[in-house]
Amino acid sequence: MKNLGIVGCGKMGQALAPGMAASTDARILCCDVSQSALDAMQACLGQRAYYTTDVDEIAKQCDVVLTAVKPVHALGVIRHLGAGCAKSILSIVAGIKYDALKSVANGCDVVRIMPNTPALVGAGSMVILDNGLSSELKKLVENLFSKAGCCHFVQNEAMMDAVTGLSGSCPALFAMMAEALADAGVAEGLPRELARDLARETMRGTAELLAVQHPAVLKESVMSPGGTTAAGVLAAEKAGFRYAAAEFVRAASQRSREMG
Repeated sequence: MKNLGIVGCGKMGQALAPGMAASTDARILCCDVSQSALDAMQACLGQRAYYTTDVDEIAKQCDVVLTAVKPVHALGVIRHLGAGCAKSILSIVAGIKYDALKSVANGCDVVRIMPNTPALVGAGSMVILDNGLSSELKKLVENLFSKAGCCHFVQNEAMMDAVTGLSGSCPALFAMMAEALADAGVAEGLPRELARDLARETMRGTAELLAVQHPAVLKESVMSPGGTTAAGVLAAEKAGFRYAAAEFVRAASQRSREMG
């Protein structure tokens, strides 16, 4: 790979760019129609990259291109890139299926990937559709994204909608939960800043524990008979906590299916 292009410098482009830049010596070219988005990307990468509003430059100069644009623009952008010299197009566009991407790519290799925003701090989940990727391309993709978090490969594209609903969308659910927990702490008399810190730190620490413990085991280890946690768990179940979480993932997954 000589030149790496990034088309789309919004939130996900910015989240992935630092890890990708750290994983390659290739020249990086970033493109967006919005100058403010390019300025934000420049704040991430500085002089490590070249910045342009002209997608033609990316199409002509880059052999590998990450597309991080809105779904409504994705096929047009990929058609444009495929007409240039790009050899491999990496799509993180939610909901757009592989066959649709491939049909406009003018023979380029296409890889469908679903990342999530924790990639911004190197703690993302990247799920990559491996529908017969060559070993060389698979290695290249894993290399580019490994510094942004964990890479998972799936063979069945139908899983990608559920991946979008779970890992792609659930950072918003966790943020809602942290906000709700902090509000509840304030309602119980805690200062706002302390409540916010405790909610965030408890979620972060629990995530670390979940890397080494099954969720059910972790819950049981905190839940002593007749104790405070047991009372809280019962109240959450009565309020439909599990159903609400399942509905979030179901609705987000279904929306991904409809977009394709």
